[in-house]
Amino acid sequence: MYECRIPTQGILANSSYLYESKYGWESDLGFLPYIQYLVLDAEKFHEYRSAPCDTIQKYVPALYRYQLKLEDLEQMNWTVVYPPEGEN
Repeated sequence: MYECRIPTQGILANSSYLYESKYGWESDLGFLPYIQYLVLDAEKFHEYRSAPCDTIQKYVPALYRYQLKLEDLEQMNWTVVYPPEGEN
């Protein structure tokens, strides 16, 4: 998981990670239109991990981009799967 200037969270294949909200997802998504998750290639990201945010955005393409609203997360039972089911 990549957030510019915030330590990233690597998630291994065939594993899970509980990503918690600081204030609660219902609260966060009450004022945000959606939450966005970017799936990045770990090896490519590792090359640029100390670079400025704009360099990372330029040279480490997103393999997949999720833009999820509160309703989407509720419908998914708060579980985000990569690759998305049906897109293997």
